[in-house]
Amino acid sequence: MKNALVLAGASAVGKTTVATALIEQTGGAFEIVRSLTTRKRRGDGFDGEYLYTDRDGFLSELSLGRILEHTEYAGELYGTPLSEIERIRAVGKTPLLILDLVGVSAVSRRTDALSPCAVYLYCDLATVDSRLRMRYLRDETDTAARARYESRLAQNLRDFTSLPSRAQDFYAFLKNTDDPPSTAAKLHRVFESFCKGREKDRLANIAVAEELRASVSGRQ
Repeated sequence: MKNALVLAGASAVGKTTVATALIEQTGGAFEIVRSLTTRKRRGDGFDGEYLYTDRDGFLSELSLGRILEHTEYAGELYGTPLSEIERIRAVGKTPLLILDLVGVSAVSRRTDALSPCAVYLYCDLATVDSRLRMRYLRDETDTAARARYESRLAQNLRDFTSLPSRAQDFYAFLKNTDDPPSTAAKLHRVFESFCKGREKDRLANIAVAEELRASVSGRQ
């Protein structure tokens, strides 16, 4: 089985929280795929999601075809190592990838490596903005944190705007609530439907994507 669960969504929508709840509910049937990155360790609670290397090391892995998908953000490289996919499968678990929109598009074309069930996790823009503020703006004097906040907010606006043109990359759009276990249970049911070969609801996906795009009107 090459099935994999791919989770995307706005920054601070709760992707890692829901993914963690899913892993707990399923007794560890899923495992989050760590990204390879050139970014420095920050001690911000997210370091465990990454494997670290320098730029030369990353480019070497890329040239050898060992990176499933990659992107560059704020001058740093991020990618999904095929070795992580293989490691997780080897212990009988389902790989769970947390990606941005570019990564989802790239993975959707790599059917040789996996069969991705891509789910877009969403909530309203005001909620993710509030979470970003809590994450980055606790110290008003921290200019680096403010820059990261502004960068992620701007990226969220761009992502929402482009969603209708990317809706075809997703099997489903799933609204995140304030109850991560409930959202995780719904996510599991979506994945089970995918594994059973049920067709995605294209019209419903486009409708949600259009609604999210409309919500950013006047914010850009």
